Amino acid sequence: MDGTVTAQVIEYVMGAMFIVLPALFVGTMSWAGYAVGNGIQSMLANGGKNATDAASKGSAQLTSVGKKSIR
Repeated sequence: MDGTVTAQVIEYVMGAMFIVLPALFVGTMSWAGYAVGNGIQSMLANGGKNATDAASKGSAQLTSVGKKSIR
């Protein structure tokens, strides 16, 4: 190019396309992955808590039935 201001602006824009835009893309994908991971972790934690609560209720019912049948 002939070194005009327009040519310099075009070179800066091209540089941004190859450096800045991929960095923004990687940052966006990282943030999305982190958000999805947190969502999955909270779903698994709540699911485990519900299963634990149900198991404790079931064992308490079995224990009470067993104590009644022994008497």
